[in-house]
Parts: sequence; structure tokens; C-alpha cells
Amino acid sequence: MDCTDLGYADDFCLLSTSTAGLQRLLDCTHGFLSSVGKEVSAKRPRVQVFGPRTTAGSAAKQRAPSEWTCGGADLELVPKYKYLGVEISSAWGTGAAFGRLQRTMTATWAAVRRKYGRVQLGL
Repeated sequence: MDCTDLGYADDFCLLSTSTAGLQRLLDCTHGFLSSVGKEVSAKRPRVQVFGPRTTAGSAAKQRAPSEWTCGGADLELVPKYKYLGVEISSAWGTGAAFGRLQRTMTATWAAVRRKYGRVQLGL
């Protein structure tokens, strides 16, 4: 199964194994949001590259910062990014980076279940 995005409320992360694939996702996201009267915040979007040659200092050397755009704006390439409160580093590789995010999300969900039990909706 391929996963192209992670999301929670209005915070989402687009995933692709290629430069062109990521640009397509960015274009589709911008197009959809525009069609419903919304826009991507100019301050928030960043690109993070994972790969065998990626280290904390080499991510910026791998891709030109303006290689990806969203709504005509160039996106910044960063070696680290905080997503849903979890810092993710391209130097860790995808398994370690997203494993850390998964563990944090699982622990948060367990804490909510302990505090509130099973939530039942009276529909």
C-alpha cells in the first residue's frame, strides 16, 4: 500500500518517492484548496528529503530550494522539521523518522483512551 499523505486537522504532510511526484501532490493540493476557497499558508510549507545520501548537512546540497513550488511560491528545503510536535530529521532515514511519529501518536491515543475510556456517540 502506498501512502501519499499524513494528516491531522489542518496539518498535513505529503509523501512521494520522486521529485515529480511530490510536485504533482503539491499542485493537486493547491488546486483543491483553491477550489474550496482555502489556501496554503506561505509560512508553513517546507520540503524535507530522505535518502541514502542524505545527512543533516547535505540535504540542502541535494536539491535546489526552488525545485518545488506551491501556488507559485518556492518551498524551502530543510534538514529537520517539526510535524505534530515531533521533530523529524532527514539524517535519520524514513523508518526512524516516521517510527518516532507513530510511537508519539500511539502513546497520545492511549492516553486519551485511558482518560476518557471508550467514546460513544449517541446518534
